[in-house]
Amino acid sequence: MKLFVLGATGGVGRKIVEEAVRRGHDVRALVRSSLDVAGVERVDVVRADSVDDPRALAKLDGSDVVVSCLGLRRKNARNPFSALTSPPDLCASTMTKLVPAMKQRGIKRILVVSAAGVGESRPRVSLVFRAVIAVSKIGKSYDDLDAMERVLRASDLDWLAPRPVSLTNDDAKGNVVVVDRYRLTATITRADVAHYLLDRMTDAMPFVDRTPMIANDV
Repeated sequence: MKLFVLGATGGVGRKIVEEAVRRGHDVRALVRSSLDVAGVERVDVVRADSVDDPRALAKLDGSDVVVSCLGLRRKNARNPFSALTSPPDLCASTMTKLVPAMKQRGIKRILVVSAAGVGESRPRVSLVFRAVIAVSKIGKSYDDLDAMERVLRASDLDWLAPRPVSLTNDDAKGNVVVVDRYRLTATITRADVAHYLLDRMTDAMPFVDRTPMIANDV
């Protein structure tokens, strides 16, 4: 399949690209002009600062599926109170531009990375993490992801937005499960999120459960 990947230089994005190439897919990656793409090999890299850039749209042509791993960046990724270095509406505004571009080209399927606790899943998050979301910059990220999901919900695309729990950089465990609650100790590897997305990408039927909360069953 021909994939058009956004956020290919991020933690999950790199795993998506690596695994998609390993599986024999044709990968095109949209990368902001200022970003380093070292390590993104055997991939058609498109440098553009917006999805509606003519250079990006030219590579969108002929794609079978779009995969977005975009997310807001903080100056210090480990500090939830650190200042944002991304526009606060990055995911939502990108999706607003991407949806009509996909429709114009007849591309029906899109998979995006959301987060456990976004939208109606917030009450299923541990009380401690809910408090962190409420007072930190993580809340801004969740607002953006919620708005992104609303854009997809209003479209007629075949979309999937899995909501992973806390992400780790461990090796893939191969045991991704859909969970009802985001417990304080729940984790999932970025590699497993990538595998889950690529596995679901080739589902023959349209997606029904569009926002599953996923974790490693450990």
